Amino acid sequence: MKPVYQIRLGKGALVVAKLTETTPGRVVTIDWLHVPPTHRGQGLASKILKVVLADADKERLTVRLVSKSCAQDGNGLDQSALDAFYGRFGFVSTGRRCPDHHGMIMERRSA
Repeated sequence: MKPVYQIRLGKGALVVAKLTETTPGRVVTIDWLHVPPTHRGQGLASKILKVVLADADKERLTVRLVSKSCAQDGNGLDQSALDAFYGRFGFVSTGRRCPDHHGMIMERRSA
């Protein structure tokens, strides 16, 4: 899998998903999924996440992420909406929190 997935929206504006392989050949972690505030609500996070997950499925990888809302800027999803968003893509809570980011660790096994 690629370490970075991008959708270019225009000069200086990108939708970005950054990944690291945490367990070689088995688990990849989405470290960061960002849609610029002025482009939110257009389905861009869904679009890039579908590509990431399709690639993970081809390689039979489990995908992990930390679900932590950044809605304090008024432009993002609150925590329950963010968890539901990831749930629509098959992510489930592991019941563990990330000690660094305090968000819930979620994962999705390959289809």
